[in-house]
Amino acid sequence: MAYILIMDDDQVARTLFGAALQESGHETAFAKDGEEGVKLFQKGRFDCAVVDLAMPVKNGLVAMQEILAELPSARIIAISGVDERQLELAAEYGAVKTMMKPITPKQMQDAVEEALKAGTSPGWGDSTQLRD
Repeated sequence: MAYILIMDDDQVARTLFGAALQESGHETAFAKDGEEGVKLFQKGRFDCAVVDLAMPVKNGLVAMQEILAELPSARIIAISGVDERQLELAAEYGAVKTMMKPITPKQMQDAVEEALKAGTSPGWGDSTQLRD
């Protein structure tokens, strides 16, 4: 089991991805924008983060940069339904995987499993960390 943060302003996507990952045995937390996602990241320990790049308040690229500044080994899956160039930038910034929407639940499950195998992330996955 892994603890996965899902940042997406689309409620349907959050619900769909969350259900798929929970079905795979993972625990999930949700954020509706990048600002909320970064705050959640700072409060908890996550094994992987799924970050939509086109979000209000704080976009996904900025949220990724803030997360990676704190933990350069963070495993981030960048997703977008808008712009492939943003996905290329996300890969340059350090995303372990990028995906263009639409994304099926199975594709998300596979992407998370791939990201979890992408190496170790010291400090992530500490189940003693308080999660709310």
